[in-house]
Amino acid sequence: MWYYEKMHRSRTYGLNIVQKFSILSFLWVFLFVIVSGWVLNYYLKQSMADVDGGITTSIWLLSVGGGLLFYISFFGLFYKAYKTQKEMDEGIHRLNRELSDLNVHLENIVDERTLALKRSRDDIQAIFDAVTDIIVVKDLDSNIEMANRSAAAVFNRGHDGIVGEKCYRLFWGGDSPCPGCPISETLVNKRSASTEVTNIHNGEVFDLSIFPVIDEKGKVQKVIEYAKVVTPQKRLENKVIQMEKLSTLGSLVGEIAHQINNPLVGVVNTAQLALMQVEEGSLLKEDLKGIEKAGIECKRIIRKFLDFTRPARFKLSPVNINTLLEDSLEVLEKQLRLKNIAIERKYGEGFPAVDVDTTLMTQVFFNIITNAKDAMPDGGRLTISTFPEGPGSLGISFSDTGTGIKGEDMAKIFSPFFTTKGEGAGTGLGLSVAANIIRSHSGRIYAESKVGEGTTIHIRLPLRREASGNG
Repeated sequence: MWYYEKMHRSRTYGLNIVQKFSILSFLWVFLFVIVSGWVLNYYLKQSMADVDGGITTSIWLLSVGGGLLFYISFFGLFYKAYKTQKEMDEGIHRLNRELSDLNVHLENIVDERTLALKRSRDDIQAIFDAVTDIIVVKDLDSNIEMANRSAAAVFNRGHDGIVGEKCYRLFWGGDSPCPGCPISETLVNKRSASTEVTNIHNGEVFDLSIFPVIDEKGKVQKVIEYAKVVTPQKRLENKVIQMEKLSTLGSLVGEIAHQINNPLVGVVNTAQLALMQVEEGSLLKEDLKGIEKAGIECKRIIRKFLDFTRPARFKLSPVNINTLLEDSLEVLEKQLRLKNIAIERKYGEGFPAVDVDTTLMTQVFFNIITNAKDAMPDGGRLTISTFPEGPGSLGISFSDTGTGIKGEDMAKIFSPFFTTKGEGAGTGLGLSVAANIIRSHSGRIYAESKVGEGTTIHIRLPLRREASGNG
C-alpha cells in the first residue's frame, strides 16, 4: 500500500512541474518578445530616421513568432523528457509490483518449508518420545542436541535442562568422558558400540549403545545414544550370585559340620569312658561332666545345622509349635542378646499339634526373627505369641519395636529380592521364601507396620484335621 501512495505522490508532483514550467516558460517568452521587440525597434529608430508602422509591426510579429517557436521547441523537449520519465516510473512501478508479488510468493514458500521442517522435527521428537528407554543425539564434543521424554524423566530434568549438557555428566556424573566411552571406537570404525556405565553419585547402571550418523561424504557428523536403565537387573544378578554363594556356603557348612561331628563323637565317648573310671565327688569327675555336656550340646547344634542345610523334602509331621519356636530361638537367642534385644514369649497352651515340615518351618522362623533383629540395630524387644485363631487354626505373631516399614513398601515385602536394607545387607528373599513355605502348608502370612513403632508378622496355620474336628 505504501508503494502505491508513493507513486501517486510522484505523479502528482510531475503534473505540478509541467504546469509550473508552462507558466514560467510563457512568462519568459512574453518577456523575451517585449524585450526583443523593444531592442529591435530601438536600434532601427537609431539607424533609420523614418520607420513606418508596418516595419514596427513586422518586428513585433517576428519577435512574437520567434518567442513562440522557441517556447514550443523548448516545451516539446521538456514534455518529451517528462513523458520518458513517466514511462520509466511506470516501468519501475510495474517491476516493483512484480518484485513485491515475487517476494510474497517466496515468503509463502519459506513459510511452507519452515512449517514442513517444524512438522518433520516434531514427528522425529514424537518418535523419540514414544521410546520408553533413553535416546539422545549429541555432537562430537559430547554436547546433547536432542533428547526424548524418557531421558528427561530418568535424569529428573526438563527437556531444556538436558539439551546443551555434556552426556557424561548425566550418565556417569563426572566432569570428563566416561571411562571406556565407546565414542572413540565409533569415530574410528564408524560402527555402533556398546558399554555399561554406572553413575558415581546414585549407583544407577546404564546399558549404553552408540550409533554414528554418517553424512554423504562418509564422515561422522553426530552420534545417537540409546541407553537402558539396567539397575534392577544388575541388582537381581548380584543377588542371584549372592544366593549361589550362600548355596555353596550351605554345602560347605554341611561338610564342615560332618567333619566337626566325627571328632566330637570321640570327645564325648572319651569323656563318658573317663567318667566311668573316676570316683564320685572328685573334681576331675565334674570337669569330665562339663566336657560331656559341652560335647553333647555341640553335637545337637551341629545336627540342627545339618538338618537346615539338607535338601528340603516336604514331609509333614505333627509338631508342637511352641517347642519348634523354642528350638529356633535356641540357635538365635545369643545373637539377639548381643544386639541388646529382649525376647518376650507369650505362648498359648492347650491347642493341638500342627502338621508341618519341621525343617521348612524352622527356616520360616529363622527368616522372620533375623529380619526383626536387623530392624532393631539399637536394640529393642521381640514379642513372640501363639494363640488359637478361630476354629481349626493356630496364630503365630512376631512383633518387633524396630524402624517399621513405609506404607508404599508394604505391598512388596513378600516379593522376591525386595529389601529395604542397604546394598549387600540382604538378599530380599527371607520373607519371600517364608511366604512360599507358609502357603505350601495351606497357611496365611501378612504384616502390619508403623514407621518408627515397629512391625508385626502374622502367621495362620491349620490345626490337624482330626484334632480340629474336620476329619
